[in-house]
Amino acid sequence: MNNFGGNWTETKIDILIEYANAYLSIMNKYAPKNGWKLLYFDGFAGSGFIEKGSLENKKVIIGAAKRILEINNPRPFDEYYFVEKITPKVLALESALSEYENKKIHIANCD
Repeated sequence: MNNFGGNWTETKIDILIEYANAYLSIMNKYAPKNGWKLLYFDGFAGSGFIEKGSLENKKVIIGAAKRILEINNPRPFDEYYFVEKITPKVLALESALSEYENKKIHIANCD
């Protein structure tokens, strides 16, 4: 799990999801007509979850990777690429995303 980010982290993820939904709404019209594949790329994927706060006041935030994979309407992306250079985070991400076996997910352990 990541111990990364500040108060802005949740807002950043919410904005990313809003943008992705808007993008997919637009591309839902054009991608099929033009035969385009829609790819999602995250170069700093993390572990899938973010911990915030102290031991007594801990909050777990669902990371961007899982939230992006939850988008199915108006359409999902065709393929997903997640890059993370820290091996324990890659292993945690693989575990966190294992429930999405119906999606084309590529996870790379590199920078």
